Amino acid sequence: MTASRTPADLDVYEVAFLAGGATRSVETAVVALVESGRVRVRSPGELTVVSPARQHPVEAAVLDALGPRGHRSVETACWRAADDPRLLELG
Repeated sequence: MTASRTPADLDVYEVAFLAGGATRSVETAVVALVESGRVRVRSPGELTVVSPARQHPVEAAVLDALGPRGHRSVETACWRAADDPRLLELG
């Protein structure tokens, strides 16, 4: 964190990164994307992109990790996004 930023300036994805690294940020983005209706949970625990609308670079990384077709698990999204520069730049 730079000297000009305070903990109150951190967004939810930065806080998640501090709490658990890139994996926690991906998990946080999945929750936000599901709550907003941009990702749907299919049984059993598979995720499908409904709308590719991106509101944050971390959400964009997760949507790209999930892909435009088919479905993927949260674990696969975490693995695919682990080295994404949009996530790594949170650190």
